[in-house]
Amino acid sequence: MLVHGPRSAPVVAVTFDACPTSKSPGFSPEIVDLLERERVPTTFFVSGRWAETHPQAFARIRSVPFFEVALHGHRHRHLVHGATDAMLAEIVDGREALRSLGATVVPIFRPPFGDSPAELAQVARRAGAVAVAWDVAPGDPDPQVSAASIERGVTSRAEPGSVVVLHVNGRGVGTPRALPGLVAGLRARGFRLAKASEVLATCAGVPSAPAAADAVGPAGVPGASESSPHETAGPSARDAGPAIAPSPAATARGPSPVRTDTP
Repeated sequence: MLVHGPRSAPVVAVTFDACPTSKSPGFSPEIVDLLERERVPTTFFVSGRWAETHPQAFARIRSVPFFEVALHGHRHRHLVHGATDAMLAEIVDGREALRSLGATVVPIFRPPFGDSPAELAQVARRAGAVAVAWDVAPGDPDPQVSAASIERGVTSRAEPGSVVVLHVNGRGVGTPRALPGLVAGLRARGFRLAKASEVLATCAGVPSAPAAADAVGPAGVPGASESSPHETAGPSARDAGPAIAPSPAATARGPSPVRTDTP
């Protein structure tokens, strides 16, 4: 399962999960407003059930041309080793639910809870998707995690090619307050912010970078090669291409200074 893109380009994907929730509110519109205002290309990993129960919020996400919608399962159930039919159903049912609501869906699947059973990559390929997790996770669903901690957890740990996971489904109260400083901090460190499909574009099976009409800033991620499906990312792999690992793991070390983009 991919956890980040190639380390050779100063590009970071700030992504958001939309998970089914019984909490109210189930959507943080201020997150979408800020991303649109700051023109941040963003990937939303949306579960089918969340989209079905939040159709107006889902329409709001789809209304922004430099956002993209990717897969986050349907019922958001744990993926268990050996239960390949259940894994396949999460991907296929979720995709059908999103499409039925009018979405164009990027074939990238983030498993619920970051679960990574051994069969997941193969099952995702059967469904026409690529399994993707993250390498930076500031723990924003926890209401006890402050905005300052979320901001610091992302800006200090991001590296070229990083995939950041945050949540738009209203669980973490600190996320909207953290986002302005988080975006500014990543850009101040020289990162260009991009959709996950672009950051991972050179990995085998991942869709190409978005069309020019949807992109903000230059597109393309050079110089990656696919690792062995059983390779775990480590320090020796930092410049070798995208990491494929059995489970998501946040890195505690920030990157060297990199060039500044014009968002």
